[in-house]
Amino acid sequence: MDETVLRAQLQQLYRRDSWKAILPQLLSGVDFFAQPQPFPLTTERQRSIATGRRQIGVASIPDQNGGSKKVAI
Repeated sequence: MDETVLRAQLQQLYRRDSWKAILPQLLSGVDFFAQPQPFPLTTERQRSIATGRRQIGVASIPDQNGGSKKVAI
């Protein structure tokens, strides 16, 4: 992906559909959920800066041992 195009996309207001288009180009093994899953705000700091958060999927990231790790999106 062209760095200039990526930078422009990342500077736009958040839209889930935009991220669903961008992430598979950056990460292999992206799996989006059919519906976003609630992900609780667990600390006072989190609650002071956000009203809520959702997990929209997972990505498998290769690790240094030849395996992979799951990362929440």
